[in-house]
Amino acid sequence: MEKGLRDEILLRLEKGKKKILAAKRLLDAGFYEDAISRAYYGVFHAAKAALLLIGDDPRSHDGVLHLFGLRFVKPKIFDEKMGVILRKLKEMRETADYNVLAFFSEEEVRSSIREAETFVNEIEKYIKEKLES
Repeated sequence: MEKGLRDEILLRLEKGKKKILAAKRLLDAGFYEDAISRAYYGVFHAAKAALLLIGDDPRSHDGVLHLFGLRFVKPKIFDEKMGVILRKLKEMRETADYNVLAFFSEEEVRSSIREAETFVNEIEKYIKEKLES
């Protein structure tokens, strides 16, 4: 693997981890909609990093969702719950960002951030195993 691609994969993964940290801080400050958005971007960047690792470079959010399901969930590289987390957070982020009547409870946001963190950790483990082999 060329160094530039390896660096991009690791930078995307790191960006995903930072988005999860930002989501936690926003949750603690009471900014629930923004916390949902950051949690989604955490899983988005992690999923994109995993896809880059196998040679896919989707250009859209829908492309990431579709290819993640096709390349990782369908062949059972990752459990189906990973696809569910990605899809759910994408839908929640769209609601949070575009629906002025959106409401998320503190517990709903906290739970979503936990799921996002699990997602990113699973992706990190997968990427590190692949890069070391």
